[in-house]
Amino acid sequence: MEFSIHDLCEVASLGLSQQSAYPDENKKIKIKKLSLLNNSVIQCQFYPYAEESIDIKNEIAFIMDFLASFFRAEFRLKNIQNFAVQAYSEEDVEIMYALSSLQAADWISEGRAIEWLRNTLFQENTVDHRMMIAKRQISWLENSLREVIAKICTQNFGNNWWNNCVDSALNKKLPKNVSHQNLTIREWLNNTYIVDLKNIIIKQWDKFKSIFPINKIDFETILETLNIIRRDEAHNREITDDKIKQLDEIYHKIMGNIGTAYPELVPQYLVENWRSGVTNIIEEYKQNQIIINKGESLPNAIMQTQIMVRRLKDIELKLQSIIVPPLKQQLHYAIP
Repeated sequence: MEFSIHDLCEVASLGLSQQSAYPDENKKIKIKKLSLLNNSVIQCQFYPYAEESIDIKNEIAFIMDFLASFFRAEFRLKNIQNFAVQAYSEEDVEIMYALSSLQAADWISEGRAIEWLRNTLFQENTVDHRMMIAKRQISWLENSLREVIAKICTQNFGNNWWNNCVDSALNKKLPKNVSHQNLTIREWLNNTYIVDLKNIIIKQWDKFKSIFPINKIDFETILETLNIIRRDEAHNREITDDKIKQLDEIYHKIMGNIGTAYPELVPQYLVENWRSGVTNIIEEYKQNQIIINKGESLPNAIMQTQIMVRRLKDIELKLQSIIVPPLKQQLHYAIP
């Protein structure tokens, strides 16, 4: 009996929907759609049970392994070159995309999961991925603001600058936040929050306005927005895409101002992390670069081009996700 591609995808979808990525739990794979793209890619769209990135990747690996096993035996599908799996939220928003070659998908069943991860193209928009970005950027912003405050206040008021720059409300609040009171001024500063840092700067705005060349009210608004995001992060509330965009704008504006005025306050490890991150992304692209051979059939050439475009978009997203030191921003965002 001859089966069409549509029939085979239906059978694969039915079989996969009876499987569970969690052996000890009755959680069947929730298929959204399974189809053939451009005669060369088997694509499965599904709704994961997990929310965290690593757990969603585990579900994707299970699906990839099933697809590789099922379609390996289908000799009629000679043109299949890749497997694609898309994970969707309950609101039908794509939260993760994975693209593997046939060889990479086979590695899963061989117990070579690390190699599969390294050779699979991922695009992420998961809750924990956004939370990780938020924690990192907020921490660097807080620490950099503390460094600027310590530097400016010491220059203007000497080593015992605290009482000149801090209002009584903050002094009353701080002992509740720390275990003991025999602290140095710097230790007091390290126990402040974003709203406290904002108030210190605003109280001495004449001393800080050359560092942050914007209107005082605008500066207050920026730090109030940052404080709202910080509260969400501290209480493990979901960090949305819009908040990540807001945070990124705040980060580049504040860190750019600080880095211009005091390059030495930008930690060297930020530069090293940036350089290492860019190098790793480019090396990964080189290792998985797609070359379209002369004489390739038109459908395959189109498909390979589409995959190449998706990978280039992935490279762009990864480069955008890197924390860029202020002094390297012009180089990082330069258009050749």
